[in-house]
Amino acid sequence: MIKGMEAHDVPYGYRAKVGLIVVGPNLNPTPEIRRMLPDYVQMRETRIHMEPVVNIEECSKLSEPLGKAAGLLAE
Repeated sequence: MIKGMEAHDVPYGYRAKVGLIVVGPNLNPTPEIRRMLPDYVQMRETRIHMEPVVNIEECSKLSEPLGKAAGLLAE
């Protein structure tokens, strides 16, 4: 609970968490996304590797790492 607030005064989503999976050589979008979230929403981030070339073959290799990254964020 937020200190000094009653249960009915706590903003909706106080315990909300947003998980962000950043792929490969992508620049870090975390600061921009964090600024869009209310203060009471937590943001968690993890990264997966991807070659800088984006094509069907490289994208098809992401299914397993994406599942593992999502699992990490869910913990």
